[in-house]
Formats: sequence, C-alpha cells, structure tokens
Amino acid sequence: PYSGRDPEAVWWVWATLADTAWLLYERFVAPLDAAACEAYYADHRVLARMLGVAPDRLAPDWSGFRADFDAMVASDRLDVTPLARDIAETVLHPPGDAGAARLARSISAGLLPPRIRSAYGLAWDERREARLAELVASVRTLRAAGTPAG
Repeated sequence: PYSGRDPEAVWWVWATLADTAWLLYERFVAPLDAAACEAYYADHRVLARMLGVAPDRLAPDWSGFRADFDAMVASDRLDVTPLARDIAETVLHPPGDAGAARLARSISAGLLPPRIRSAYGLAWDERREARLAELVASVRTLRAAGTPAG
C-alpha cells in the first residue's frame, strides 16, 4: 500500500514534478541543451532534498535521473489505484470552463508516458497527438511574437 513516508514514494513524487516541468518546457518553450539539463537537474536536486529525498537516492547527473525515471515508468511498480483514478478525475475534469478543461485533459494525457496513459484509460491517437502538436506550435509562435528583441 502507498505511504507518503516511503522513501521511494517521496522520490517518485519529486521525480514526477521534475520530469513534468522539464517536459512542459521542452514541449512548449524549447529543447534544453545538455548543459541546461544539468543545471536544471542541479536545481531540482535542491528541491528533492527539501522534500525529504535521501541524498543517496538522487542520481549524480541528468542522464542518471532520466535513466532512473524511465526505468520506473517501464517497471511494474507503478499501478493506477482507485485513489489515483479519483485524483486524476479531479485533475482531468475540473469545474468551470469546459474548453479549458478539454485543453487541460489534452495536455495532461499527451504528456503521460503511453503505458501510464493507457493504465488510466485515456484515449490517445494520431489525431489527438496532431492537435497537441498544433497547440504546442501555436504557443511557441505566440511566445516568439511576444518576446522583445534584444
């Protein structure tokens, strides 16, 4: 059973935060080069320690973190429980503007690893992927148009 005091659970919560922020930046802003990824990871190691992740649980560098994260996603250790489904329901179907809710669902589903997306029962296909790619391109275009030259 899940426990928020389990060191692996603490690491996983932090790792998903680090991965999601990186993934959002990569998709909606611009890819980061190797040096920027290392700097990003160094900053997130500080956050990990603040959240209680043991120092020896942290990979020494970005590539080690990616390997650890990807191994966890590929493992059979992740399971979509009824509680996880309830939380996802709240995230994926927020109250308020239906258009904003659809947008949040599309982005959330599109950023999930395929195995996890499937475990949640979230539909994904080429059409949805193309729509997300269009959204990403639009956001990048708007960002570029709104960035002062200099």
